[in-house]
Amino acid sequence: MDNNNADEFVEHMLVYDSKSKLIRNLFWNRIFTSIKFAEIKNNSIVLDIGCNTGHLLKSIRKINTNCECWGMDIEPKITTLKIDKCNFQVGDTRKMPFAENYFTIIFALDILEHIKDIEKAIKEIYRVLKPGGTFILCGPTESWFYKFCRFLHFGVYSKNVKCDKPGFRGEIDYHFHTIDEIQRKFEKNGFKKIKQKSLPTFPIPSLFRITRFQKI
Repeated sequence: MDNNNADEFVEHMLVYDSKSKLIRNLFWNRIFTSIKFAEIKNNSIVLDIGCNTGHLLKSIRKINTNCECWGMDIEPKITTLKIDKCNFQVGDTRKMPFAENYFTIIFALDILEHIKDIEKAIKEIYRVLKPGGTFILCGPTESWFYKFCRFLHFGVYSKNVKCDKPGFRGEIDYHFHTIDEIQRKFEKNGFKKIKQKSLPTFPIPSLFRITRFQKI
């Protein structure tokens, strides 16, 4: 993140600056693939749900300086972020402070698996997204390989356990849903799957899946 924000917002996603090139590439590729799927235009109105320190929004601004960008997170300190032409709003995905049919593109990268009552979040995403709008979903596969890699890197699996390593705020958030379960719920609630991609690519077992949906 920008140096002038370092004292105001403690970085939670240190994977982007990991000493491991493989980990850095995986997470940055996740962002670049998501942006490519979204096909952002100059008149796009973009929302990043769970924006954290804004890596996605910063990457969007590098390729498009005209689209309208919003970041939302439950962490109040997101209001201290300084990203060119980006607006920030503190809010809960299950009750978002935005008007109906406002956004043309919404991103939710590795956030929805943490929400137990995910149907409320899906209904809110549907409400604030324009008809025909694009929703980009990314989430962990929760496969044995994912859990194995997470344990090697962080020393924990996807459970509520204490973790004192840098980048974590006391506890690892519980993963209530797999990416397969989340995809099925979106398809049952007014969204059509357009395309998807798993990362890393074959022959390495997948860790994350990125899917583009369209509101119907």
